[in-house]
Amino acid sequence: MFMLVILALTLGACACGGTIARTTTSAAQVKAAEARWRVGLERWRASMLRALDGISLIFSRQASLAALEARHSNISVRLVRYELTLAGCTVVLRRIGPVPQPLQFSRQYASQACRDLERGGRLVVQAVSQLGHLASVDPLDRASIPLSSGQSELTTAIRAALEIPPA
Repeated sequence: MFMLVILALTLGACACGGTIARTTTSAAQVKAAEARWRVGLERWRASMLRALDGISLIFSRQASLAALEARHSNISVRLVRYELTLAGCTVVLRRIGPVPQPLQFSRQYASQACRDLERGGRLVVQAVSQLGHLASVDPLDRASIPLSSGQSELTTAIRAALEIPPA
């Protein structure tokens, strides 16, 4: 009997121009968009952290620094890949897709992270071109501040996305 009442109400709502299907689809679309953005954001973060970790490892070893002077060494090729990853931060972030309204704060932090990481990446390129000619003990002196800020913003972007419960 209960099922007949539900069926009758559903049919009645549809016959009167009700929007039962649209509401369900709309809620499902919002939920899917949020899930897609959260997953994309986490992948984006992981790729940026891999690049940062790789750059850090290269610049922490004297042998790696020496290998950087040989432009076609394996170390140089890896560094270029990391630099390109940082340079493409904003492009990758945009490819995740439209940002659902509840995740706008997360997008703001992620965008700031990209600005910092891209700037830091450019400074890494500059530092490498000046290797052997720098007065500084740390060739990444100038790049360290934007790279560190970018890494911090990565974490904040993820936290902002996680603090908003899924739709």
